[in-house]
Amino acid sequence: MKIAKKAAAVLCAGLMLISPGVVSHQAFGEFPATLTVKAAATEHDISKGNVTINDSEEHIITGSTTEYKVIISGGSPTIRIRNLTIDLSDHGYSQSWRPIDFSSAGGECKLIIEGDNIIKGNGDCPGIMTGSKKLTIDGTGTLKVYGGRSWPGIGAQGGRCNLVIDGGTIEAYGGYRGAGIGGSWSNPGGTVVVNGGKVTAVGGEEASGIGGGYGSSGGTFTINGGEVTAKGNGADDVTGEKKINSGIFNGEDFTPASFTVTIPSTVKLGESVDIKLGDVVVGKDRAIDVKLIKASGKNNTLALSVNGEEIPYAIKKNNENGDEVKVGETVLLATENSNVKLYFTEPTTVPKYTGNYTGTVTFMVKVDAL
Repeated sequence: MKIAKKAAAVLCAGLMLISPGVVSHQAFGEFPATLTVKAAATEHDISKGNVTINDSEEHIITGSTTEYKVIISGGSPTIRIRNLTIDLSDHGYSQSWRPIDFSSAGGECKLIIEGDNIIKGNGDCPGIMTGSKKLTIDGTGTLKVYGGRSWPGIGAQGGRCNLVIDGGTIEAYGGYRGAGIGGSWSNPGGTVVVNGGKVTAVGGEEASGIGGGYGSSGGTFTINGGEVTAKGNGADDVTGEKKINSGIFNGEDFTPASFTVTIPSTVKLGESVDIKLGDVVVGKDRAIDVKLIKASGKNNTLALSVNGEEIPYAIKKNNENGDEVKVGETVLLATENSNVKLYFTEPTTVPKYTGNYTGTVTFMVKVDAL
């Protein structure tokens, strides 16, 4: 009898292989090396006026202001903010008062945070405006960012938030009906990826912590590492397609699950098979669950058939006198390398017709909470 093997992995991620560097040494020969020399970063003091950037170089911005802003009007710059405070919260409801605006960048940009930084948008602006070009935030400092009315702390309109967070300690607060990170009122969240750092995102009224603003879809949110806390305010904490591969989400440790399940392809009645679970890596309070979910007999029963005639059989653990396993039951639940022996009992009835009686059973493999 053939056993159909089907496996579905829930909360499963592939393994990352990191190869060591290899250094080759020769006794003789020339080994040319290229050194790239770059200009020093341009420094700006925000207290002296608006900072407008239209290149792909590195810039350092410091200082404090309640009047001026940072505008990236082109290029793919790296912006390093160092103990920067921009508070435009008293400038009414005009969209012209965006504290840091990446929406017109010509390519992918980086925002490096150093020291302690506070960014506050006015009544109709986000704290940090992203755009369709990817913005990557990294660094070792802290960043507190606040959106104005209907706007996210970090994000954009029309699902154009394209944000990657690699590091730093970030707190993002949405304004009324704006997400903490993601979309504004009635706008989806776009794409948010967290690879590292510590991120706290708090939505405004009826908006998600990470995702869409009030009345809109969430977009795509992926955690590959780091620590993320998302808090909705009358809405889901996170909306949209959520991919959590590792790290910590809302205080719970997530580890990328990986495993190998071996299920033989055939077995005869009166014999047994070993289902083996190896290479197991699972997170805290999780286990690999191998469950018998389907059989090919009529009404989902354990039976072999030919020409419409069926022979019932049973599956028992370990041997013919073991506990019976029924369709819908778990055959193996483990947090480490394990195996279980399943015995397929011989028929108790004699077939009416000669022929090759066959059937299939299907197993589901997934990662479950204990």
